[in-house]
Amino acid sequence: MKRSIFHLALALGGALAIGQAHAAAWTYSSPTATGTCAPLDSSGLAADFSITNLVHSQDSVAYTLKMAFVMPTDTSTRPDIIFIQRNGLIRYYTALTGAVTTMGTIPSTDLSLATEDGLIGVAVEKPFKNRVYVVYSHQVTSNASNKIISGYYRLKRFDLIPNTKLLDMANGKVLLDIPSARNRWHTAGGLAFDNDGNLYWAVGDNESNWGGPGNTHDLRGSIVRIHPNDNGVGYTIPAGNFAEYWSNVFTGQGRTALAATYKDTSKVNPAIFVKGVRNAYVMNVEPNTKEVTWSQCGPDYGGNSEEASITKTPVFNGWPWWAGSTNVPASQVSGGQYGKNGAAEPTDSTASPNYYNLWVPASKTAPVNRWTKTMAGLPGPGADTLPPVTQAKYFYGKSCSMGSLVWRYDGKAKATTKFPPQMNRVWITGDYDTRRLKAAKVDSTGTILGAMSSGWLPSSYSSSSTAATVQAITDIKQGPDGSMYISNYSCGSPTSAGTAPGVCGGLARVDYIGATCSDTALATGIRSAQRLVPGAKVDWLHVGVNSFSVFANGSHTVRLSDVNGRVVMSAKGEGQKEYQLPSSLQNGYYLLQVISAERGTTVSSISRF
Repeated sequence: MKRSIFHLALALGGALAIGQAHAAAWTYSSPTATGTCAPLDSSGLAADFSITNLVHSQDSVAYTLKMAFVMPTDTSTRPDIIFIQRNGLIRYYTALTGAVTTMGTIPSTDLSLATEDGLIGVAVEKPFKNRVYVVYSHQVTSNASNKIISGYYRLKRFDLIPNTKLLDMANGKVLLDIPSARNRWHTAGGLAFDNDGNLYWAVGDNESNWGGPGNTHDLRGSIVRIHPNDNGVGYTIPAGNFAEYWSNVFTGQGRTALAATYKDTSKVNPAIFVKGVRNAYVMNVEPNTKEVTWSQCGPDYGGNSEEASITKTPVFNGWPWWAGSTNVPASQVSGGQYGKNGAAEPTDSTASPNYYNLWVPASKTAPVNRWTKTMAGLPGPGADTLPPVTQAKYFYGKSCSMGSLVWRYDGKAKATTKFPPQMNRVWITGDYDTRRLKAAKVDSTGTILGAMSSGWLPSSYSSSSTAATVQAITDIKQGPDGSMYISNYSCGSPTSAGTAPGVCGGLARVDYIGATCSDTALATGIRSAQRLVPGAKVDWLHVGVNSFSVFANGSHTVRLSDVNGRVVMSAKGEGQKEYQLPSSLQNGYYLLQVISAERGTTVSSISRF
C-alpha cells in the first residue's frame, strides 16, 4: 500500500507524537504593543478563533488542492484567492462578492490524472504581477507503463489578460520540465515565492529512491529554488543553493575533491535547495527570512515516520533511507515494493543480484549512495557522498502529515481579525488523515519550545455539513490580512474522505476574535522615525521609549549614531528582533540605521525628548 493523500482518510485518534501535551499559553510583551496582550491559550479556543467557509461543493468546486493570494492594496480588506483543482481548473475567488470563476484550464490532452497526478501547484509573485505559475503532471506518451519515463512535472507561467480574471492559456511559457513517470504516487508540487522573486518548488520523488531523492543530479525528491526570468523564458540560480552551499562547507572541512564534485553541474543540479524529500505536498516560505517549512506524508510502516521540517539553509532531509526518527525498511523503499524501477534500483533485501541491504548507507553523518544505475530518460548518477542527514524538527507515528507554516505576526496588517502578536513564531502543521491542526512555538532555528499540541482549534472538527469545518487538509497559508486560510481536498465525516454532501474541496478562513492586541503604534516619548532612504525592504521599524523593534529581510545590522557620527549602539540580528536602547542615551537627535544584508539600508532619524 502506497502512502497517498487520495486514499481514504484514517479514523480520528491516530498515533500522536510522543509527549504531545498542550503547551503553556503563548505570551507577548513589547513597549510598542497596544491593547490586551494577555496570554493566549495554545489550544485555539472558540472564544479566540472562528472559522468561516469561503468555497465548497455548492460553488461547483471539488478536489481543491492549493492556493495563492492576490495581495490587496489595503490590508484591512480580504484578499482574492487563486486556487487550483486537481482536475486542471485554475479558479479565482473574489473576496468582495464570494464569486468563483474559472481563469483557465489545463487541457486534458496535456494533463495526466492517474494516481496522484494532476494540477498540483500554484503560486504568484509578491507583489502580484498579473502572472500565475502552476505545476502539473504533463504526459508525453499516452497509456504508457509506469515503468518508463513518459512525461514531466511541468512548471509553467500564464499571464493575466488585462482587465479580466482570465489567463492567456494559449501563450503559457514553460520554465522547467522534470522528467518523470506517469501513473505513480508522490507528486508533491508545493510552490512559493520569497520577496526576492525566488521560486521554490517541492518536487515529489515519483516513487524513485536511489535515482531520485538519493541522486543529487535528479530534481525528483527535492525542493528546487530558481529565479524565473521576467520575460518568462528560463531562470537563473540564486546564490547559496545546495551545490554552492555544501561545496563551501566541504572546502572548509578540507574535503577539496568532494567540494569540486559539488561544483560539477553534471553531478549536482544547481537548482536544488533541499535534497532527500519524499512527498513534500505542501510547502511555505517566509518571504523575508526565507525560512522554508514543509510536511511529508510518510511511508506505510510503524515508527515516527510522519515529519515536518523547517530550514533556512540547504540540507539533505534523509529520504529514501531515513524518515522522521526511523530507519526505512527495505520493503518500504526498494523497487521490490513498487516493481517500477526494475534494474535501475536495488529490488530485494535477500535475493541476488541486487541485495538491497548492501546498498543502504551505513551512516547518517556521512551517507554514501554507491548505486550508479538510472532509468532511461533520467539524469545520470550524482555525487556519491551526501551531506549529513538533517532530521525533521517534528515527527510522529503513521498518518499523513500535510501543511506547515511558521506564523509571522504582521504589524502592518489593518484587519481587525488578524492573528495577534502572541502567535508570532507559532508553527502550525496539519494532517490529512486525522484532519487535525497542531501548533507550537519555535525559536529562530525552528526548534520547538515546549511541546507540540495534540490538536489546535479543536472546535473546528465536526461531521460533514455545511458548517465551518476543517476536513482533508491540503494547504495552509497566512493571508495578507493576517488571517489563516485552509484548503480542503474532500468532504465527509472525520472518518472518511468520501463524497458525502458537505464541505467538499473547499476553502476556509480562520479569524482571530479574542481580546485585541497589536503592535503598530509608536509609543509616547519618541517622535516618529522618518525614512531617508526610499525603497529599502524593512517591514517594521517601531521605536519605543526604551527599545525599538525591527523586521528586516534576512540577517541585518542595527546602528545608532549621534549627530556627530559617533556610534552609540551596534548589534546584529535576523528577521524580527527587539533591541533595548542604551540606558545612557541622552535626549537629542539620532540616526538609526537598519542594514539588511540582502536588500540595502534604511536610515531613520529619531529624536528623544
